[in-house]
Amino acid sequence: MWKKYHLNFQRVPIAEYPEDYVSRLIDITPRSLKQLHLLAFEIHDLVLAKLVRNISRDREDVAALVQKGVLDRKVLEERFETELLPISGTRHRMY
Repeated sequence: MWKKYHLNFQRVPIAEYPEDYVSRLIDITPRSLKQLHLLAFEIHDLVLAKLVRNISRDREDVAALVQKGVLDRKVLEERFETELLPISGTRHRMY
């Protein structure tokens, strides 16, 4: 199926993500798919989920998004403080 629809999935066993991410999921389902519904993180939620891992590749990806002006720093900081920090305790890894 992945060849026909050009979809590749990766299993993620453990992930940390903002608490209220579900309310901001974005529908990315191709119109050609009738029986599968695909949702993706909103960009700020994706960035926060990646930064928790704190690996260089993720930091570089985020830097590129910042440079392109895709992210709102205020939104990012607010979601980190109110939705991610209380459930992950990652303050020491983020700064």
